[in-house]
Amino acid sequence: MRGSVSLASVVLGSAILAGCATANETYALGAVVVVGALVLSQRPDAGWDATASEEGRGRFHIEIRRVAWTGSGEGDFARRFDREAQRVAGERGCSAFRVLAYRERHEPALAGSSKVAEGTIECA
Repeated sequence: MRGSVSLASVVLGSAILAGCATANETYALGAVVVVGALVLSQRPDAGWDATASEEGRGRFHIEIRRVAWTGSGEGDFARRFDREAQRVAGERGCSAFRVLAYRERHEPALAGSSKVAEGTIECA
């Protein structure tokens, strides 16, 4: 999905720039859009946002968000939640963790909705 988003970004950006600038400016701005899309497409965590907060007694709340313009991320939320849980547990010195709660939901966004996965882990 990441590649199709990058391609769509390049095409859309180029089309917009072509209508708004002279030929030389269009090429320069188009090059910036292409380079930016390529950089984002090579970053594995581009378009993802993860936050973790301590709830006390070795419990942590983790929230994973997918930025709306970067694709749906279908199938990746549980994997990314597990990766973030491992990172949080490792940073806190936990040898293992247990998932106490996990859910995925949609939040209203400016254009459509944005998917969010959230859960609570406990150090074991």
